[in-house]
Amino acid sequence: MTGGDIAGNYLHYGVREFGMAAIMNGVALHGGFVPYGGTFLVFQDYARNAVRMSALMRQRVIYVFTMIRSASRRRPTHQPIEHLRACA
Repeated sequence: MTGGDIAGNYLHYGVREFGMAAIMNGVALHGGFVPYGGTFLVFQDYARNAVRMSALMRQRVIYVFTMIRSASRRRPTHQPIEHLRACA
């Protein structure tokens, strides 16, 4: 593998937020890697238990939660405001 070849560096979880977070916990516990994964903030509820376990175990896991943006600025983003408070 060369520096420009990224084949094999990513796991594709599909639409499985809990599975993604749980696998990242396992990778962090195994050691040698700092796993990171991302999903939309509105789906954080599905991964909540595994994210909480990361925090309780003080694992080095990086979660990236993004906002769903609509094409028009006048429309809502479909993000319940409660999710922001849950992540704090």
